[in-house]
Amino acid sequence: MVKISDLSQTFYTKDGELEVLKNINFNLMENEILTLLRPSCSGKSTILNILTNLLKPTNGEVIINGKIEYIFQKYHLLEWRNIMDSITIGLEIQK
Repeated sequence: MVKISDLSQTFYTKDGELEVLKNINFNLMENEILTLLRPSCSGKSTILNILTNLLKPTNGEVIINGKIEYIFQKYHLLEWRNIMDSITIGLEIQK
């Protein structure tokens, strides 16, 4: 289960504050699928980075019962490999 309440994220730049997320709320139960459809630079990756604990939110509450993982659509580390090859690289290295 994932519960997001009043999630907000502000970044501070040399030009001032940039409010990326404001008062986001949703619940995601076990075996449900959530799709984030928004234009580029609208905060989708920011939400994922908060859910995976790579980023701490400016405000709001994030409750996660379990573990969340994701892979970027554009895999920059080994962009010549497809998703399956990228996922199994650890096994490949260990033979």
